[in-house]
Amino acid sequence: NTAFTKRQIGSSNTLQINPWKHVRAPLPRLDPGEAKSLYFSAGDDDRLESREAASTWNGLIGGAAGAAKAFSVSFWVRPMDSIINGSQLWAVGDLSTNGRYIETYGTTGQIRVNWGDNGAGSLLNSYTNDNVLAVGTWAHVVVTYVGGAATAPLIYINGEYLKPSGVTTATATTPSTISGDTLVVGGIEGGSPSTSNFTGNMCDVAVWTKELSQAEVTEIYGAGTRTYLLGVSCNPSLLSWWRLGSDPRDDVTAAIYNQ
Repeated sequence: NTAFTKRQIGSSNTLQINPWKHVRAPLPRLDPGEAKSLYFSAGDDDRLESREAASTWNGLIGGAAGAAKAFSVSFWVRPMDSIINGSQLWAVGDLSTNGRYIETYGTTGQIRVNWGDNGAGSLLNSYTNDNVLAVGTWAHVVVTYVGGAATAPLIYINGEYLKPSGVTTATATTPSTISGDTLVVGGIEGGSPSTSNFTGNMCDVAVWTKELSQAEVTEIYGAGTRTYLLGVSCNPSLLSWWRLGSDPRDDVTAAIYNQ
């Protein structure tokens, strides 16, 4: 049973597998289903930061070349105020080399996904050609990583697969071993620079130990309403699920629980 904990002032909390750092804000309600979500403020250095080392996450969803693991990430997100280029929504590993991450791209609503480095210092990424996020509007994002195969991750927005014509992709290659920074939601480890932190709401951040199919993405999207992920058909592959505010145990000053 995994949790996020606040570590900004060196909390001594010891909780299960993946405690995290967190966020101060009230818990606004998500339009679909009127359930609670978590608000992040980049200016207040809000983020969730795993206490587990990058090496732990590498063992769970990492690996290099042919040994790289397939996995997927899903979440609901609603930007607020404005969209800043390079705000990290979900990230693990060194962002300049081996990291896997999902971030805003530009300032009008595009998303960029990175899955490593080509060994010559060039990051390998895909980004949406069209705007898929809008200030004040909820969107459901799923990114599926193939694993050892030299194939770019697939991007789904609100249950719909973005075909290659809707995505620009760098030369695909196999991922590198995850090292450096631990897993972070809504920012980067250490919180600097603050321009890498996100302002807005997020909820139902989940990590899956497989490349989700279109049918599975459609199921967890739930036709635009939040879905109880322990009840979906692919739940045996659900590695972590942080509801971010909907668990009655969640406390924004202490711990955010994994389901």
